[in-house]
Amino acid sequence: MHTYPLHRAVEAKCACCKIDEWFKFKSSSDHVLCKACLRHQGDSSAKLKVRDFDHVHRWEAHFGVAQEERAAEEARLHDVIASKDAELGDMRPQISDLRSALEQGVDSAASPEVEHWFADQRIGEASEKRELAYRSRDRAFCALLGIDQRHHEDERRSGLCSCGQRLARCRDYEALLPVVNSLRGWENKQIDRLRTGLEHGLPDDHPEVQKHPRPRYRAG
Repeated sequence: MHTYPLHRAVEAKCACCKIDEWFKFKSSSDHVLCKACLRHQGDSSAKLKVRDFDHVHRWEAHFGVAQEERAAEEARLHDVIASKDAELGDMRPQISDLRSALEQGVDSAASPEVEHWFADQRIGEASEKRELAYRSRDRAFCALLGIDQRHHEDERRSGLCSCGQRLARCRDYEALLPVVNSLRGWENKQIDRLRTGLEHGLPDDHPEVQKHPRPRYRAG
């Protein structure tokens, strides 16, 4: 059962691959499954292999997990965040002047600070772009975390990936190696936010989310 509106296009998260897609539901009992995930539903070993294959390639296509693309995107997002932080820092004196003017009840027409505030929307735009940069980064890490949950070193069987292949032969495990430290750092930071009651970017099926339900912002 789902609570999405019926008979019109709505964006929803596929219950299988966790990627946001457009759906048009005819009934509240319709499965929230994208077209790509319909073909690998089932519990057979063959279906599970197809599911892993489909998910990896959909995540790669959707989030660009190629190493060069990941590195370039992460560098770009860091630059955007640093730039917006610097913009906000430069505007703090202006914000302070505006607050003082408003507290004193100064007419905006006679106050350069207030007049400038209403004429210039850069502060709001800078905050919005900074937030979008964080959200874009978190969506990418959330997708990588989904791959890592299925392809990591098996603690019980040395030299094997959790998917059953040898580590040296698992392409997905090898692809994650260059970013695994960054991924762990991001995951630990999101867990800290979760435990302190802050919004976080962890997926709904993460073990810590199951133990500590907290607000999760919608990606995008």
